[in-house]
Parts: sequence; C-alpha cells; structure tokens
Amino acid sequence: GPQTFTAGDIAYAQQLPSDLYLMCSDGLTEKLKESDIVETITKSNDVSEIAIDLVQAAIDAGSKDNISVMACRLL
Repeated sequence: GPQTFTAGDIAYAQQLPSDLYLMCSDGLTEKLKESDIVETITKSNDVSEIAIDLVQAAIDAGSKDNISVMACRLL
C-alpha cells in the first residue's frame, strides 16, 4: 500500500560512456533473476527496446504486480 517514505537501493561508481542505468519496480525484480536482467540488457543498445523486453519477460514469468522500468544510457 501507500507509504510516506520509500528507500531505493543506491550505488556509487565511476560513470563511463555507454553505461546503462536501470530503475525498476519490484514487479520486475521479484520475477526475474539478476542474470536474466543482465542477459536482456546486453542484447540491445536501444533503451526503449530494453525496457519493453524486461517488462515482457516479467509478464512471461508470471508477475501479477505492476511493472515499471526506466532505462537510460550515458552518451
């Protein structure tokens, strides 16, 4: 349900050209293993395609939760 505060996972690393940043809801991560997510994001350079493929993979894995995905790549 609604909460007044939500804490996200934060990591700090050196930013490099072509790095991909992925923000997603638990509807994705509760159904897909990290290795499945990595495999999906390495198949394409198109961030829109990556987001669509990840959502579809979570649906195919049986996710009943809402699934939100935002991907961006550094230029």
